[in-house]
Amino acid sequence: KTHQSNATYTSEELALVKRILSEENLQNVLLNRNKEKSNDINDIEQTFEDIMKILKATVAPSANEAIKKVERAYRLICKEL
Repeated sequence: KTHQSNATYTSEELALVKRILSEENLQNVLLNRNKEKSNDINDIEQTFEDIMKILKATVAPSANEAIKKVERAYRLICKEL
């Protein structure tokens, strides 16, 4: 007997996945666009953790691709700091 998942996702989760996948500049996935806020490593790590927590919990389509893109962006930014 196969188990059918009744998992759902919110429009916010889907919008996050779409925003990440449509972003051409990898760094923009994690860097804060608000120029008044710094983009130090602590801010970037917190943003990374927050986004990953949402992506790992959602069943939104393409969430796995978004996770890979966020991880690539994080590694790229860490190399440059």
